[in-house]
Amino acid sequence: MLISDPLSDILALLDARTVVTNRMEIGGDWAFTCQGVRGLKFVALSRGNAWIYSDEIAPLFLQSGDVLLLSGNRPYVLASSLETRPIDISTVIPEAADHLSSSSEITDTYLLGGRVLLEETRAPLLLDVLPAIVHLDATDQNAVLIRWLIERLGHEFKEARAGAALASAQLAQLILLHLLRGHLERGGGDLRGWLSGLSDEHIARALELMHRDAAHDWTLDQLARSVGMSRTAFTLRFRKIMEMAPIAYLTQWRMQLAEREIRDGRKPVGAIGRSVGYASESAFTTAFRRQFGLSPKRYMKERGS
Repeated sequence: MLISDPLSDILALLDARTVVTNRMEIGGDWAFTCQGVRGLKFVALSRGNAWIYSDEIAPLFLQSGDVLLLSGNRPYVLASSLETRPIDISTVIPEAADHLSSSSEITDTYLLGGRVLLEETRAPLLLDVLPAIVHLDATDQNAVLIRWLIERLGHEFKEARAGAALASAQLAQLILLHLLRGHLERGGGDLRGWLSGLSDEHIARALELMHRDAAHDWTLDQLARSVGMSRTAFTLRFRKIMEMAPIAYLTQWRMQLAEREIRDGRKPVGAIGRSVGYASESAFTTAFRRQFGLSPKRYMKERGS
């Protein structure tokens, strides 16, 4: 039996879903300014070469097989060369369209892409720790699978068969999972927050413990012993990598779990509090209000399902 892990837990909370996919077949000289979107964009270059750049992204040359994840509501440019002046892509392809085909006799570039929406309240869990762009080159084993998943996703949208909504949601989760796996496995200075924590053996183990049993009354001493470090060394390492204290992270994670249950509206507030480690409803209410600005009952009334 597989044990849940922090990456799986967080992706489950984000409720990633694809809202549109698109294809672009083009040749000759071209350059398009693409608007950013709420959530995430993914792009796979299935054939040809291209450049991508923006105010936050230094010019990056893309080759056949490369895969990208773009975060934040930031415009960017896709182009055949850096010398070509870009035009807004909406002038040549309507937002609702799913396919752009060039009038050029030779279409040597083929791009696949899509948008992923995240549950709005929890989206910062991921968006706040991602760089402007995650780039996996064609040789990355995750990129190979992602290209197949995006192709499959395009078929689901086009064919609209029974179960397409569920299939599309699951494919979106898998695309995002493999993009993040590739980002983690590549490592480097782009990793931040809990993503950076997962790349460190000791901090990753501490995160696994807290995620596996969020209701446990974890102390710094317990966590430090469990990962084979002194309390001081563990606390300093956790703060440096995660940019917050261990117990602060635990509280934040508990509140994210509680928020999902409160929005669902099926359990009483006291039971939700106990499920994330609060013996009294008043202590839970105080912690929840500090995180979300509303009491659990008010939050349930205003934002519950």
